[in-house]
Amino acid sequence: MGMGFARNPVAMKKVILILILGLLLSGCSEENSKTAEIKKTELVGYVDKNLFSKLLELQINNEIIKKDTTINEFAKIVSEPFISNMYSLIGGTAFACVIIDKAEKKMSIEVLDLMQKSREVRKIKCEIFENLYNNYDKKFREIANTKKIPPYYYFRYYKPNDDAAKLIGLFDAKDQCLILAKKFQQDLEYLISECEYFIGKE
Repeated sequence: MGMGFARNPVAMKKVILILILGLLLSGCSEENSKTAEIKKTELVGYVDKNLFSKLLELQINNEIIKKDTTINEFAKIVSEPFISNMYSLIGGTAFACVIIDKAEKKMSIEVLDLMQKSREVRKIKCEIFENLYNNYDKKFREIANTKKIPPYYYFRYYKPNDDAAKLIGLFDAKDQCLILAKKFQQDLEYLISECEYFIGKE
């Protein structure tokens, strides 16, 4: 079986593509799992499935697994920062913040007092993601409509003891990236990567 894949790079690329798509879709937003009982129409305002698909197709599509694409070229493509994943993370987290805020209004003062520390951290995180959503949702839609990804800076952040990195980007200037990365590190106590530059795609 291993020899079959080695002799058939197209089949290998398809397998890698399936794995990548699985990771992207399962990691759309860890926050969304907390809101399973909320009506789907409420989520669409924050994470539009059709928009997600359009953004994904800009970086993963049938052309990528064509026969003359080498394994090395394919590996380079799937190592790019995925704006579709970024879009769902920002929108999904902002949506979860709205839902949790509504739920907290129905809780007793005693329960809220017990959650005080986590609420303080969540408030900082929600402010960050609500600002990201308000500032960049329009940009994601422009990218999907024009089918052009502009150059941008981005960084990855990690929870301590968690190997799964999440991506935040679309910053026009490196200073914007550095400022938010520092906020993630200091205020939320996340581990962060260096700010990197993506050249864009037309």
